[in-house]
Amino acid sequence: MTDTMQDNVETDGIWFASYRKGVPHDIGDELARTPSLNHMLETWARTYATREAFVSIGTPMTYAETHARARAFAGFLQARGIAKGDRVAYLLNPVGGRWAVMLR
Repeated sequence: MTDTMQDNVETDGIWFASYRKGVPHDIGDELARTPSLNHMLETWARTYATREAFVSIGTPMTYAETHARARAFAGFLQARGIAKGDRVAYLLNPVGGRWAVMLR
């Protein structure tokens, strides 16, 4: 084992002491059972369609609107040949559109 690897072993989990009682140190298989952001957004858009998801520069956006923008952006990428697993860089102002990009 290298010195760097040993250092990592000794410091891994040092923050566990600050966890509240009952907070697991490892999510294990729970991560596999957790739906993707895309799946959660679809669920929220159905369940809370007209509820406000967030406010961007004073303009509220509902879950349904956020989902629609996310789908539109995904379609935009697909129409340009971008496929699952491809890397995409984006540069947006900190406004509502940013969330649509991140959630699809």
